[in-house]
Amino acid sequence: MAIFPQAEWERNDPSSVGCSAVKFEKIDKWFREYGKERRYRAVVVRGGYLIGAWQNEVPTDRHLALASAAKSYYSNMLGIAVAEGVIRSAEDKVVDYYPEMMEVGEREGPKPGRHVFGKEKDITFRQLIGNTSGYMKPDEMPGTVYHYQTYSMN
Repeated sequence: MAIFPQAEWERNDPSSVGCSAVKFEKIDKWFREYGKERRYRAVVVRGGYLIGAWQNEVPTDRHLALASAAKSYYSNMLGIAVAEGVIRSAEDKVVDYYPEMMEVGEREGPKPGRHVFGKEKDITFRQLIGNTSGYMKPDEMPGTVYHYQTYSMN
């Protein structure tokens, strides 16, 4: 059974959820030795339990901008959604799960000329994650051009 937080994460030992306590000791050592001059915050959650947390000069209540690092989260979330059957396949069309993606009209997109075109209905989750969706790019058909961008994935 997965446990999800309210105001606080419920904590558990790494070994109690199938993780190596020895590896977590190495992580602790690494943060103590190499992290003392850096700002960071990192957590490990497994089965809904917080099993590791490290921070230096970044308060837990401070929201951090992720920028392009969000792509790693999204790709992990997609993998989990497929593994848990929430999404059948990374090859599924996004519009079948999120029809609102087609509701970005002219002058509503992130830049002039960026809005939804009819071709967007064929975009797959794999294309979004792989930056080949062509979302809101009139000259880029889904799956044909690699274009590193954050907006379409978000």
